[in-house]
Amino acid sequence: MTKNSLSAAVGAAVFALSGCAAHSDAGPPMSGLPQTQDVALESPVIDARVIPLTIHVGFDHGEHTDRTFGPVYFYSPLVSGTAQVIRVRTGSKVVFVNDDTSGIPHTASGFGPTSFPAQFDNKSGMRRAGTTINSSLTWSTGTLLHGQRSQTFTIGARGHYFFGCAFHYTTRPTAVNGSMGDVIVSM
Repeated sequence: MTKNSLSAAVGAAVFALSGCAAHSDAGPPMSGLPQTQDVALESPVIDARVIPLTIHVGFDHGEHTDRTFGPVYFYSPLVSGTAQVIRVRTGSKVVFVNDDTSGIPHTASGFGPTSFPAQFDNKSGMRRAGTTINSSLTWSTGTLLHGQRSQTFTIGARGHYFFGCAFHYTTRPTAVNGSMGDVIVSM
């Protein structure tokens, strides 16, 4: 390989990697939006204390039965695939994004630490409230239209926090009812 062709190859590699850097977890936020990270493993414990974790919201994320919490629906740290229980380190940051291909609005609203309620019981529901995900029944993304991102939330003390959609949570999720609910586990 000649010196010029080696320089061209290195230049092409740097150019290609710089394109990847715009989508990586490193560097400053792009386009004024907070930078987020997606995960590729099923329910890992994620440490997102610096760069917020994106939680994808939508009917594209079908039912998943978790060994601990049972059926969950329509929320996932993965861009595609089934819903997942979100396991993060205490103090992590998360952002919810409605990327549902159906274009339907959704929320993520807290139900507290005990269990999925018999019916939607969050006091804030369709309006944006709070910035900490904890045992309260008041935190909520508010209505997220297709493509919208929520405020950045900080995950509270160790524990598990049930949540669901003000529009699509009907009752405790089962393997067949499609009631839109999930769990965030703070570790």
